[in-house]
Amino acid sequence: MLLSCNFVSPTVVRDGPTVAQCWRREPSVAAPIRPSESVLAALRCSRAGHEAVGLCAPETTEGGGKGFAERLRLGRLEEDGLSYKENFIVRCYEVGINKTATVETIANLLQEVGCNHAQSVGFSTDGFATTTTMRELRLIWVTSRMHIEIYKYPAWGDVVEIETWCQGEGKIGTRRDWILKDLTTGLVIGRATSKWVMMNQDTRKLQRVSDEVKEEYLVFCPRTPR
Repeated sequence: MLLSCNFVSPTVVRDGPTVAQCWRREPSVAAPIRPSESVLAALRCSRAGHEAVGLCAPETTEGGGKGFAERLRLGRLEEDGLSYKENFIVRCYEVGINKTATVETIANLLQEVGCNHAQSVGFSTDGFATTTTMRELRLIWVTSRMHIEIYKYPAWGDVVEIETWCQGEGKIGTRRDWILKDLTTGLVIGRATSKWVMMNQDTRKLQRVSDEVKEEYLVFCPRTPR
């Protein structure tokens, strides 16, 4: 089934603050769909100036309960479930005077793919990637060290593939690593590593990683160091 969408001004739509009117495209049938569906469908249509006409797929609740943003995200867990990859386009506002990505941009992308990895394996979405036991004990992860090496800075418009994974390290910490590749050439353009330690939110003191917490997150980590 296809949907035909016409973008209109807000004054035309009387059923709510929608930005498009959509109809199901079936043989000899043109029935308006609900406003909530038209809003989601409008997000999938291409916009050209003030008005646009496009074809778009209807929004469904299928997909394992994933949110709309997660379905649009260009990231995925690898088949073994032990690492996560996501692609990013370098935007014009993410580059410096030489038209290549800034260090700040690189650091932001590393943080983004790390957080998305944590969400993809079911960890807390509160920004701390906490497991169930960690939340019960008021524990969080905090960064203690980060090292970034860039061999070739991506330019405006380049597509970068970032892979990340975690590994256990020591009694009070864990480690997250990244590899950055130019998606067009497949060449490695950078690497990064970071050390995370466990801290109690209330006392602000470092705490040893318990066996219960290790069992919850090490199942998503490579068995041998990479």
